[in-house]
Amino acid sequence: LITPGGGGAPSSDMPDSGRVEENTRSSCEKFDGDATMFVLFGRPGAGKTTVMDAVLKVAAVSPGGTATEAVTARRKHVLPLDLDVCVTPQLRTNFAKGTYPSEEERAAFARGACEYVAAKMADDRAAMLPTHASTVLVTFSFVNDDIRQIFRSRFPDSRWILIDTPEREAAERVARRAGHFFKPPPKKDPGEWAFAPLSFPCVLTLDGSAPVGDNAQLVAELLASTVNK
Repeated sequence: LITPGGGGAPSSDMPDSGRVEENTRSSCEKFDGDATMFVLFGRPGAGKTTVMDAVLKVAAVSPGGTATEAVTARRKHVLPLDLDVCVTPQLRTNFAKGTYPSEEERAAFARGACEYVAAKMADDRAAMLPTHASTVLVTFSFVNDDIRQIFRSRFPDSRWILIDTPEREAAERVARRAGHFFKPPPKKDPGEWAFAPLSFPCVLTLDGSAPVGDNAQLVAELLASTVNK
């Protein structure tokens, strides 16, 4: 049974070369210790926050289990953390002007986001009931590989879930979202605005064009499977 915990926040695009080719659905190993971290990422407009919100409403049973077994097992406590809250006002202003963050600015953001996550995890751990198994569900676009690697260096056991949404579809969603800070200027070469190819495997790849409920169920089952292993 999945129960939401802690805080998150509203959420956060890229080349029309189709879908990112990566791993399809697979299994996830249990982490050492009680805290398990999953990172739900994809180009802006992929549907990350929408899926996360739906996951928190889903009561999932691990494959092969029953509803009774899920209820009697340790409850899955999920701490949702949306890293859009770490995007500073200055970065948002620059985005609005069509100025993409420099490598140094991205590194500073990534380090700050790591500190934010670590602090939230510590607060959550202190308040968590002993009957709960804690899972952290981080959401962010992670457009550039450099910030992915900084985050992975800080949280090397994190498991990454890609929402693979075509660039055009994601861009249309962003355009419909009032106040969204990530709106790249129109140009033929997207440069650093482009969603970088993956340099590591994901434990799960979701079809960003699929129904939200279907994707949420897949993620919820993955989270629940870490409770009873």
